Amino acid sequence: MSAGPDKSLLYRYALNQCTAEEKIFVEEWVNSDEKVKLQLELVKNIMMTKQEAEPPANSKEEEPISSFKSMKILWYLLIATLIIVFLIIKINN
Repeated sequence: MSAGPDKSLLYRYALNQCTAEEKIFVEEWVNSDEKVKLQLELVKNIMMTKQEAEPPANSKEEEPISSFKSMKILWYLLIATLIIVFLIIKINN
């Protein structure tokens, strides 16, 4: 990379977390150096990929467990029904 701010400033810029002065500095730096421009694009792509990989904060991780519990209850109901049907058939014979 060329002389200029370190990578952490590029990360902060990509996350929109730098000061107004830092923003101007990074924009001038990016416009003056093609390698830095490519580096910033890489940083932005990494950030986007990371955000896509992380589940949203309000997502429920318990849904598969709830689904499993529902299926478990259905299996118990099915088994109980089969036992009752079997007992009725056995009593009538």
